[in-house]
Amino acid sequence: DFADQQLRETLPKPLSQYIFSPSAYSEAEENTQVEELKNTKIAQPAIGTIQLGLIKILARLNLAASMTAGRSLGE
Repeated sequence: DFADQQLRETLPKPLSQYIFSPSAYSEAEENTQVEELKNTKIAQPAIGTIQLGLIKILARLNLAASMTAGRSLGE
């Protein structure tokens, strides 16, 4: 919900609808959904949102990383 709110003026539809797209009833519809999610403008916020969600879940379980490494989402 937070990512959807933050990106509402940037994306044509809520980010969650790209990540959790409705069932595709044809191969063409499925291909369209896959291509939308591969678009860098969608993929990068989606990856970041999933990562942040995972970090929050791990924190609730009192698990924390002892080391982290960075990377560029665009490469």
